[in-house]
Amino acid sequence: MKRVSNSFINIFLAILILVSIIGSVQLLPEIFNQTTKLFVYFFDILMIIIAVTLLSKKTQQLIVRLFSWFNEHISMKSFWLTAFGLIILWQMSSVFLISGTCFWDWQVIVERAMGNKDALPNYFSVFPNNLFLLKIDNAIWHFLGHTDEKCFILALNLINTLVIDLGTFLVWKVIKRQSLSVSNNISYIFLLMIYTLTPWVVIPYSDTWAFLFCALILYFSTYFGTFDSLWGYVIYASLLALIFNLAYFIKPTVFIILIAGSLILLLKLCTDKFWRKKYLKQLFMFGIIFCLTFCFIFVGFKTYLYQHNGIEKINTNMSMPLTHFMAMGMKGNGGFDFDDNAKHQAMGDWKQINDDSIHLIKKRYREFNGFAGYQKFLFNKQILNTSDGTLGWGHEGGFLHVFESDDNLKNHSIQRKMYLNNGNASTDKGDYRFIQQIFWIMILISILGSLKDASWFSQFLKYSAVGFFTFLLLFEGGRSRYLIQFLPILLVLSNLGIKVLFKDKSLN
Repeated sequence: MKRVSNSFINIFLAILILVSIIGSVQLLPEIFNQTTKLFVYFFDILMIIIAVTLLSKKTQQLIVRLFSWFNEHISMKSFWLTAFGLIILWQMSSVFLISGTCFWDWQVIVERAMGNKDALPNYFSVFPNNLFLLKIDNAIWHFLGHTDEKCFILALNLINTLVIDLGTFLVWKVIKRQSLSVSNNISYIFLLMIYTLTPWVVIPYSDTWAFLFCALILYFSTYFGTFDSLWGYVIYASLLALIFNLAYFIKPTVFIILIAGSLILLLKLCTDKFWRKKYLKQLFMFGIIFCLTFCFIFVGFKTYLYQHNGIEKINTNMSMPLTHFMAMGMKGNGGFDFDDNAKHQAMGDWKQINDDSIHLIKKRYREFNGFAGYQKFLFNKQILNTSDGTLGWGHEGGFLHVFESDDNLKNHSIQRKMYLNNGNASTDKGDYRFIQQIFWIMILISILGSLKDASWFSQFLKYSAVGFFTFLLLFEGGRSRYLIQFLPILLVLSNLGIKVLFKDKSLN
C-alpha cells in the first residue's frame, strides 16, 4: 500500500512539475533579452569559469584545496554569523530603500487599519479572509500611536521581514532534520535566494504570513509520533489545532495540508500493524483533542472577527462563494477578473452569486469544447501559476510605488536598480529575473528527485503539493505569487530530491 500510494501521487506530481519546468525554461530567452550589458559580461565570465572547472583537473584540485583551506581556517559558526549579519543588512536596507504604496489588496488593509473608511467600504464583507490580517495591522498602528502612512508601512515591512526570517528559520530546521550536510547546504542556498533575500520583505501581505504558518506546520509535523506520554499528545494536538486555526484565518487553503496529513495517517494506520498497535491509543486521543480544540477556537475566533472585531461591520451575505473563484479561474489566464468581481459584488447576495457562478462554470467549460480543450487550458494555467522564479514580482496592477521615488541617491542603490523602473516595481528587470529563474528551475528539477523517496513524510509533502497545485488550477490563479503560501513544502521536497541525488542517508 505504501508503494502504491507513492506511485499514485508521483504520477500527478511528476506531470505538474514537468509542465512547470517546461514553462520556466521557456521564459529564459525572454528574460535574458532583458538583462543589462554588464550582466551579460558577468554571465560570460561565469560560463567560462564553469567550463574550465569541468574540463580541467588542475582547476578542480585547486577548488578542492580552497575549500579545504576554508574549512581549516574559518569555523562554520563564524561563517554563519557573518552570513546572518549580511542577510539582515540586505533586508533592512531593502526595507528603507524600496518600501512604498500600491494599488492592490494589502494597501486596502493598511488604509482600513489606519481608520480610512473610504478605501473600498465593502472589501472585508466580500473578502473576509483578510480580517485577521486587518486586526494585526490595526493593533500595530495603535501600538505606534496612530503614526502616518509612511512610518506605518515601514514598521509593517520590518515586522514582515521578521515573519520572513522566522519562516526561513523553521524551514531550515525542517531541512536539517531530514538529511546530511551536502543536500542541506544546497537547500539553504535555494531557500535564501528564492525567498529570504528577495524584495518580498516590502510586501506586508498574507503571503509571507502563510509561508510562516506553513513552515510552522511542517516543523511540528516532524515531531509527530515522538511523544511517549499521553499528555505530550494532548499538548501537541492543542498547539497544532491553534496553529491550523491561525493559518486558516490568514489563508484558508491551509486545509489542504490538514487533508493531506489526515490521508497519510489513515494510510499508515491501514498498512503498519506495529505502528497501529503501538500508537492507536495516542492517535485516538490526538484526534479527539485536535478536533475539539480546533472547533472551539474556530467558532470563537470567527465570531470575534466577523461580529466583534471593532473595526468593520461584516455582511456575510456579500462574501464570495468558492464557485465565484472557480468561475474566475476558468476565464482568460485563470487569474483575478475585474468584470466577474464587479458583477458579483453588485449582486450583493450569496445565493445569487453562487447560482450565477455555477452558470458561468458550465458555460465556460462548454466553451473549451470538451475535456481535451480544458486540459489545454490547465496546461497553460499551470505554467502561469508556477513558471516565474520571482514569484510574481511586479505582476499585480500598481504592484509597488516607492517612497521618495525622485531621490537621486536612493535611485542609484542596488535594490532600486535591481527591482524598480522609475520608482515602480517592474517585471522587466532581467538581471534579477534571470538569477531567480535559474534557481527556480534547479528547485523544480530537484523536486523530481524526491519521486524516489517513498517515506510517509515525503508522501505527506507530495499530497500537499499536488493539492495546492490542483487548487490553483481549479480556482483563481494565473500568477506565481500564490506559490509563496506553500513554498516551504516545495523547498523541503527539493531537499529530499537533492538527498536522493547525493545519496545522503536520512537522519530520522
